[in-house]
Amino acid sequence: MNFAEAAVQVLSEAGTPLHFREITQRAVAQRLVEIQGLTPWNSMNGALRRAIRAQGASSPVVSLGNGKFALRSWNLPGEELLLADDEEAEGEQTSQVGGRISISPRITDEIDKGWRTLLSQGIDGARKIAKLMVPVAPEYKPLHTTLSAILGSGLFSVLWGLGLASSRKPANAGMANTLLVLGCAESAASAVGLQRLTEAENDVMAGKMSTRQVHTQISAYERVLGYGTAVGATAFAFGLLLNMGAPSDSRARGAGSGLMTHGALLALLTWRASKRTRNNTSLT
Repeated sequence: MNFAEAAVQVLSEAGTPLHFREITQRAVAQRLVEIQGLTPWNSMNGALRRAIRAQGASSPVVSLGNGKFALRSWNLPGEELLLADDEEAEGEQTSQVGGRISISPRITDEIDKGWRTLLSQGIDGARKIAKLMVPVAPEYKPLHTTLSAILGSGLFSVLWGLGLASSRKPANAGMANTLLVLGCAESAASAVGLQRLTEAENDVMAGKMSTRQVHTQISAYERVLGYGTAVGATAFAFGLLLNMGAPSDSRARGAGSGLMTHGALLALLTWRASKRTRNNTSLT
């Protein structure tokens, strides 16, 4: 069924004039038309106006103005449609009377441009992150390795969450939300830590920091890693309690599984890193 035919059916059922947006909404809800674009209401408006101009007095639909349409059989006063009116009403959105929506080349170009810009920014961001993950000063190598691992863990959680987001199961949806939130927070925190660590490493290589200052800073990072271990253990424990008390295949059950998985990994990474950093500091 094309847009004009769908409009006739919707208006017949409504028994009163409707705006083309309302006609489109009802037609889509009843699955009378096939949607292939972002603004189907513009396509409905354009298709009806072209049908009226093409069919003239034989058109079953008339335009009342201000975007409203009615059935000709109702004998309501309609407006005369000119070609200029159609071009202004449709703007940059094009459509066929057959009912399929097509997007104008200009809109397509803008979408392609946006995707290219997003892809370029993503590549630049990945390059910056990859550069941050390369250690500069040997004194900071254990910390650098740990923060890089935490960053990788956070990004993996984000990708895992995105993969589960499309699932209709409540448990998967709950786990997806948890992984996305924790993964984004973990990735952002570790990226900031890597940025500051790289700045400190550059100061060390330039001779701007003494050995005592280096050890003081490493000790501060040790405390932060200790907090990470506590946070991970707490998340794991809370997730375990949530898992035990939540119904099977519920969002809460999925959220608990996400907390347990992410918390255990964070606790393991930070605990081992803190221990390794302390050993490295004592040796130096």
